[in-house]
Amino acid sequence: MIKRLLIFPSWSAIIVLGLVIRLYTAHQTIDILHADQHFQTLEPAAHLVFGWGWMSWEWQAGLRSWFVPGLYAMILWPCKILGLTSGPLLLQICRAATALLSTAAIWGFARLLLQRGISILAGWVALALFAFTPVFIRYAPATLSDTLAMDFLWLAMPLIFWTINQEKKLFWWLAGFALGWTFLTRVQMLFWAVALLATAVVLLPRARKHLHWAAFGYCVPVLFQGALDWATWGRPFNSLIVNVQKNWVENVASFYGVSPWYEYFKGVPADWDTGFTALFVLSLVILFIRFQKALRREDGLIFIPAIFFVGMHCLVPHKEMRFLLPLYPVAIYSIALAIQGVLPARLLKFNFQPWMLAAMIPLLSGFAWMSAPIATDPKYYPMSNMSELPVEIWKEGKLQPNDCVLIVGQYWIWTHGELLQGKPYRYVESRLNDLSDDSLRNCVYAIVLPQWESYFAARARAVAPSWHPVKQSYWGYLLYSKS
Repeated sequence: MIKRLLIFPSWSAIIVLGLVIRLYTAHQTIDILHADQHFQTLEPAAHLVFGWGWMSWEWQAGLRSWFVPGLYAMILWPCKILGLTSGPLLLQICRAATALLSTAAIWGFARLLLQRGISILAGWVALALFAFTPVFIRYAPATLSDTLAMDFLWLAMPLIFWTINQEKKLFWWLAGFALGWTFLTRVQMLFWAVALLATAVVLLPRARKHLHWAAFGYCVPVLFQGALDWATWGRPFNSLIVNVQKNWVENVASFYGVSPWYEYFKGVPADWDTGFTALFVLSLVILFIRFQKALRREDGLIFIPAIFFVGMHCLVPHKEMRFLLPLYPVAIYSIALAIQGVLPARLLKFNFQPWMLAAMIPLLSGFAWMSAPIATDPKYYPMSNMSELPVEIWKEGKLQPNDCVLIVGQYWIWTHGELLQGKPYRYVESRLNDLSDDSLRNCVYAIVLPQWESYFAARARAVAPSWHPVKQSYWGYLLYSKS
């Protein structure tokens, strides 16, 4: 059994270095890739553990499941026992835990490559891309449900690949059970499961007699979701029902933006960077040309669900690249198959010698050293990100419970909420044309868009002369404080 969990030493070295760089990123920056990484996960978790934490409209409407916040609550609870109730370290601990799970997903991907029979050399390149490509490093510690969905998916896929050649019912049940965890993290992962089941029915005739056991296994996490909603919202599957009602029937998500169906294809190069995108496109060309040599039936269990997953998301008017994060490793799988398809026979049998592994470590470390600054560079995060300024508020320590923070020209969801500050406080969102004297008198801090600084400074000091600038963020947001 232990041997089934092992991978090649050269692959293990890549994964270990991938873990190091992910933990470094988790500690080095708490910048926000998307507001949901905080207000759909950590703030509700803080609400469970500490009794404070902003509850956005989705939680008031019952649209979200408590499963993901519950996972982070299990991390925050020991922190509370140890007396750690505020500050960046809380966020870094949650990010580090997510980075660990994301690294486990790389190991799962390595196991998948072994199940597929990918050679050491092709797998080495593929895993290096997974471990060191900046987009994967940036997302790895991000406390998003999309990140967890990706991690659980690629931990489940090697078990699924191994199971398709097994006869025991228990293995099929376990494969379905493992895949069901993706549903718990993000209900849209149901698209992947449905397509995977349909693909297995069509492409794997020998597996048809066992698929119902996999379906039974998948239903266990689904039923747990229903029971969890019943316990927390008072109705089985309440979060799923309200999610469909709000986003598919009432189309509430369109309030946050509507894009044409092809928007995802335009967004890939910006999210992935040009080099990785070019490698993926080249791999697709190679797979198309060398179809018979490079592909097997079981590869359909990867590519067909991925295509269906993209297609279903293209039908939804509101689009964000993070929604497709669970299938990003499909690009690496494609690259691995393409390399496998063009390697000569002697290289397919290539094996790393101990001295080669020792020489490889500095090379991999160099990749990690080059990737880390890119992954943590603020310019690769949204312009809405103003993470530095709430940290500065926490450092000053002047904010008291129920104090007011004025946010001029930006949304409160791009702060780190009440978890960072360790106390409930009020916020006032304002534009220049509705900036009131009362908010300038009552609030103790203000975060201001750079283009509005001159007007705000003059107006604020006219109402309360003690207003003064404290810090400017990378994107130019100004933090003002009252003495």
